[in-house]
Amino acid sequence: MWQVLSVAKALSIQAHPDKELAKHLHASYPQIYKDGNHKPEMALALTPFEALCGFVTSEVSIRWFFYFANCFWISASLIP
Repeated sequence: MWQVLSVAKALSIQAHPDKELAKHLHASYPQIYKDGNHKPEMALALTPFEALCGFVTSEVSIRWFFYFANCFWISASLIP
């Protein structure tokens, strides 16, 4: 199947199972996984664009993680 997508706005994140998992999921949950085939995808840029814009470095992610973890523990300690 061919799709032409515009990346002028953010696209949703999608994850597709590999062939083995697709078969298993279809056999186990056919009402949800209607197809037992995998869905390999490839993206080709027709014009210049930057992928993964807006992501932060692992250092920033770790800093935010500890900040929110500390906020959680402080809040939890205030509850009687």
